[in-house]
Amino acid sequence: MIVKRARLTALTALGAILVIVVTAGASAGQNGLSLATTIGGKSMAGSSNGHPLPMSPGATEIDLRLTNAGTSPIVATTVRLSSTVLGLDFFAYETAVEIRVAPGATEDRRFTLDLSALKGQATGLLPATVSVLDAKRHSLATQQGTVDVHGSKHSVYAIFGLVLFLLTAVGLVEVILALSRHGLSSNRFARGFRFLLPGIGLGLVLVIGSSVFSVFAPRPSLWVPIVAVTALAMFAVGYLSPTPETDRDHDEPPLGEGGARADAMAGPAAAGARGAPATLPPRRAPGTLPPGSVPPS
Repeated sequence: MIVKRARLTALTALGAILVIVVTAGASAGQNGLSLATTIGGKSMAGSSNGHPLPMSPGATEIDLRLTNAGTSPIVATTVRLSSTVLGLDFFAYETAVEIRVAPGATEDRRFTLDLSALKGQATGLLPATVSVLDAKRHSLATQQGTVDVHGSKHSVYAIFGLVLFLLTAVGLVEVILALSRHGLSSNRFARGFRFLLPGIGLGLVLVIGSSVFSVFAPRPSLWVPIVAVTALAMFAVGYLSPTPETDRDHDEPPLGEGGARADAMAGPAAAGARGAPATLPPRRAPGTLPPGSVPPS
């Protein structure tokens, strides 16, 4: 039962990660519309971990260039700027537009987004996406880049990383104490799955921490391998950990020479079965009392 429950929990966690990866990696059809974005005067196309786009709270100018290579006119009604990490949106800003792009034509637009709330939402290096939507909120074109958010260390994103750290620390301490007290399962796979979830948490903490401290932006191509490596490493630690001793190993007396423990536990019947004389209590004569008994008055 414990093994099945551990496997179910681990598979659920891995399945959730797979869903996040597939969702994060999915891209909408562009219908022949291409998008070039400039934020604060810098092109989004050339942004990377080494050269991110600086993004500060306050008014920010965004320039769009839409080119329609299709055969039908396209109308964009909404522009969305967002950042998604681990399948969660940590900031998202939208503005209404009315951009009609004829077949073979190019349209340029400039507008200003108020990012005043960004300080309390995120900080550090994050992946960012600019999307152009139609009236039914279908994505017409997207462009991805890396931004360096000059937010607060007390932002939602930073606190999210801190909560992950605390939960992972509690999980690691719990499993280490269980290991030291021989409280883990005697099944190797169950011990491995017990270490797996703290391993996933450890990988997520490394990813979010690296993002907050501006080491790299947590794109799926980076954070998925990191989490997979830490999860498998912790699973291996649990799988290869020593098999815990049971109470029976301590309670049973050691087996002596010639099977002394079996003789002590088997009693006279077992001794008689092996041919040895069994010691029986002496017979009493009829009407006599057992030795030490007091006759009735």
